[in-house]
Amino acid sequence: METEKNREEKVVVKAVMSIPRLGFQDNMTCAFEALGPLGIPMYKVQGAFWGQCLERGLQTATDEGADIILTIDYDTVFKKEDIESLIKLTIMHPEAAAIVPIQLGRTSRGRTLITVRSKSGIPRRDIKRIEFEAETIRIATGHFGLTAIRVSHLIDIPHPWFKGEPNADGQWGSGRIDDDIYFWKKMEKHGKIILSANRIVLGHLELVASWPDEKGEPLFQYADDYQIEGKPKNAWK
Repeated sequence: METEKNREEKVVVKAVMSIPRLGFQDNMTCAFEALGPLGIPMYKVQGAFWGQCLERGLQTATDEGADIILTIDYDTVFKKEDIESLIKLTIMHPEAAAIVPIQLGRTSRGRTLITVRSKSGIPRRDIKRIEFEAETIRIATGHFGLTAIRVSHLIDIPHPWFKGEPNADGQWGSGRIDDDIYFWKKMEKHGKIILSANRIVLGHLELVASWPDEKGEPLFQYADDYQIEGKPKNAWK
């Protein structure tokens, strides 16, 4: 990708995706249409373990000269303009190890895939809209839907960058640490700054069921809700 600013700085941008065997074609179309015109190569890494694949991809992109690495999730949709804005913002903030756009979690009911810390250090997910008024805010954890990572900060972090850890009882239920959260916690432990890009918004693909309501208009239901609740009560009868 070339802009006046990164021509001068000779910034090299590469993208990495940990991909499943099957995925959303809309996501791949976004990647091809957005990355191609900007001349950004994408490293696709496949395997049974998402974190291991992403770490290998990040290492490859680093060893092949990347200054900024874009991580892409297989269920995110975005445009070329989103990537351009993200790269420009990353160049403007050399102090940031990672910059994370706004994205909602699946079936999240409005929760973004970031956490911030309170003044006393307590992590929280419920963030008021007014807190997003600034172009960026500092966050504790983010996501990898379309995230910019600055390599000069990443290589300071010892491996592994991703690792799942069980809870205090040695089990994988509530209280566990998943691979992605491990990465953000490790960043924070090593004093790295993570910012949210509050003017860059991503789409998050997920399956929904479409039902006709009592007037024949479309009624959408999350797939998870159908498994728990069955057909919507106000569906066509």
